[in-house]
Amino acid sequence: MSLLKPLGLLLLAGSCILGGAIRGFGFHRRCAALEEARGLLLSLRGQLAFTLAPPADLLCAALEDPSLKRCDYLSEACRKISEGQDAASSWTQAVAQSSEPFTGEDRAQLFRVGEILGKSDLETQISQLSFLAQRLEQQAEQAREQAGTRARLSTTLGALSGLALAVLLF
Repeated sequence: MSLLKPLGLLLLAGSCILGGAIRGFGFHRRCAALEEARGLLLSLRGQLAFTLAPPADLLCAALEDPSLKRCDYLSEACRKISEGQDAASSWTQAVAQSSEPFTGEDRAQLFRVGEILGKSDLETQISQLSFLAQRLEQQAEQAREQAGTRARLSTTLGALSGLALAVLLF
């Protein structure tokens, strides 16, 4: 019976440490999601330049790229397109419902893809996709800078709160 209390306190401290580490990992997930989104935009730009395919075909063809399989919003947009919804509204809804850890500004940049594809001449679409890719790169760079400090802070706070709880309850 005397081992139960220390074991419980150890588990409590460990769960706080783990929670802090998981929270810190979330900051790095945003960086990866932004880099994948940038890769998607560059892929769309390349496909558009060589195929002149309609937006629905461009989005669904991008899904065949193995590096873009994790983009849940891309697969969701293609699913909605296959159900008969137009590409622009499919894209907007898919980005809005995405489980990726995007900020509001990240999503706003991605929403613009639906407004760009198929809405103007080829050169304008390509230049706007390039601009959005560049903007996502800037956001990813800012996210990387923030992730380093915030991840360490979250991990440290998790460890300290776990130890503080263990000491208080002991």
